[in-house]
Amino acid sequence: MIRQASEELSSDAEKARVFEEFMTHYWRDAGLREGLTLSVHTVHSDGERARLLMHLLEQPDTSTKDLEPIIRLIQRISSDGEKSRLLQRVSAQYGSADPVRMAFFQALNSMHSDGDRHETLTAFLKNTAIVREDLKEAMESIAQLSSDGEKASLLVEMTQLYQEDGAVRTAFFRAADTLRSDGERRRVLSALLARKPAVETLQSILQATREISSDGEKAALLVEMANECLNSPALLVSFLQLSNSLSSDGEYRRVMSTVFENTEFLMKVALQKGS
Repeated sequence: MIRQASEELSSDAEKARVFEEFMTHYWRDAGLREGLTLSVHTVHSDGERARLLMHLLEQPDTSTKDLEPIIRLIQRISSDGEKSRLLQRVSAQYGSADPVRMAFFQALNSMHSDGDRHETLTAFLKNTAIVREDLKEAMESIAQLSSDGEKASLLVEMTQLYQEDGAVRTAFFRAADTLRSDGERRRVLSALLARKPAVETLQSILQATREISSDGEKAALLVEMANECLNSPALLVSFLQLSNSLSSDGEYRRVMSTVFENTEFLMKVALQKGS
């Protein structure tokens, strides 16, 4: 019956109505799931196809292992809006498995709209089941966005999930390095600083700060991280070198004022002078 409906019904609306009935009554039959899923491909209308896929996602028996073929069909939808709506629904029941992860991000990265991709990733990041590999894929996807505003907003969201892990750190700063706007880059790095990161991450922040051309934005970041850098031998030299790279006397003075306010650092300098 599924095969006959797929081959003989020409109206997408009629075909979708029949398939929806089949899905409602027979989705629990594991032997029919593959045929029911593939039948969606014979529907050409994005709207009707999206309605059927949403119907499958809403079935109580739909499990993680059912998601991969469903996501593959979502990727074939041409409308970014429909694709985003479906992937947001997938995000709610996403389980971290390699085939599902690969299918999800391939579908996500096939979207042309930065706004729709942003909404989808925001929904995805709310899933508490995502793991390190998911975070890496998400940051690689963020790096592909063309809008600095959308990219920076997502990276700020990512700071809430940031992990002190070498692979996650590398993926995060690769994405941050694609930002062309000094203001957006400072916004992202400032959000990460607020998480009180480890020395390794602070080193990466200093490196990313070097690429900022605006003295104002660069000085703002140096002021924010001054105390951590002044009290860390591993960071001090890089911090002072960056401070000396400021062309603006006013911004240099602003950073140095923060240095002189750090009594612990000044005491160490005085003791070294005394010895």
